[in-house]
Formats: sequence, structure tokens, C-alpha cells
Amino acid sequence: MQRQQEKRDYFERRYGTRTAEGLYETTVMQWAGGERGLLWLRQAPAHESYPADWLDPDKLVGKSVLDVGTGDGVFVTDLLKETHGTIDIVGIDREQNKHIQRDPIHFKLCDAQKTGFKDNTFDTIYVTWSVFTYDFESDLLKKAVLLELERVLKPGGTIRMTPVNKAEIKQLLNDLKTEGSQLAVSQEGAYAVDPQTGAEKEYAGTYLELKKNPFNRPSWLERT
Repeated sequence: MQRQQEKRDYFERRYGTRTAEGLYETTVMQWAGGERGLLWLRQAPAHESYPADWLDPDKLVGKSVLDVGTGDGVFVTDLLKETHGTIDIVGIDREQNKHIQRDPIHFKLCDAQKTGFKDNTFDTIYVTWSVFTYDFESDLLKKAVLLELERVLKPGGTIRMTPVNKAEIKQLLNDLKTEGSQLAVSQEGAYAVDPQTGAEKEYAGTYLELKKNPFNRPSWLERT
């Protein structure tokens, strides 16, 4: 209940005094530009969350995928449908839901700071409207989650997140270098762009991709 109130407060601070879900949907409609919706709704297909090539079924076939903060599980079920069940995907959430109870193969109840998966398990990790979105989550928590996701990510694998404060994530990555992190930004962009100035509108529509050093050793060695 406390976390739900924190989310509600977050939406009210950024978008006005309405319910969280109402604001969520209103924001999508307000920021959506032309061919695709900006943000992922509960009922929206998975391909509306990220750039199309990030969810290309042909590129995901045979891959191991993790969805962090899966919520109602739509992202996972959509990807399973679009890839015809040819990917090994699991969605995790720290709050119990019907999917975790009914489908323990594709859904797991756990905290993103301590997933319980083995090292180098996943090729791709998606983090949609989760810990890196909300300003009430501490930097300490975000760093812990980044390190855990890096641990379970295969060398050369990617972490894809939206929406995010890109500057904040880049600063966190820089801070984590002292702890041996081998994550680096490999791609970034935004759906929400002011048509007059070309500037990104806050970070509601931003997306970011991080890549783990494919050689699984300090990145400075690759520059020698």
C-alpha cells in the first residue's frame, strides 16, 4: 500500500492531481506522436514500449529474457505471443500477482536487488516503468539493482529501460565503475520531443540501452 501511494504521489507531482492510472493513460495520449504510442499501457502490446528493433521477434528467438517489475505480466505474455513461445522469458516482481501464482515458469516473486538467478543467465533484460523511473527510489537502491542485473546478464548482453532519467543513469554508471561495473550506454533516444525546439520533454518518453562488456573483464583493458 505504501509503494502504491508513493507511485500516486509521483504521478501527481509530475502530471497533476489525478489517479495514477488515469494520469498514466492521459500521459500516453498526450505524448504519443503519430505512428506509435509513447508509453506502455497495461493493455498495450509489447512493441509499443521500445523502439521496434529492440523487440524484433527474429532477434529474440532462442534468447533468454528477463522482465523486471513485470506487474500484470502483459509485457511477458505479449513477447511470448509475438515470438510464438520461442524465447526463454521470465518476469519478476516483488508484489504477488495472479501470473506468479498460475505460471511459475514465466513469472517469479522476488526483489530486483536479489533475483536468485545464476551469473550470466540472460541475453536481454527489460526494465519498464520500474525502479529507474521513479524519483522516490534512492540512488543506493538503483545502484544495487544495476549491479544485480549486471551479474545475471551475459557478457555482451543488454539492459533496456524506459522511461528513465538518462543523465541520472549515466551518473550511476560512472559511480559504479569504482565497484568494477562493466556496463556502458550503447543506445539512447526519446519518443517525446518538442516539435519546435527538438528538445526532449523531461524524461517521460526516454529509453536507454546498456551493454555489458562482452569480454567480461574491465573495459579499460579493451582500449590497450
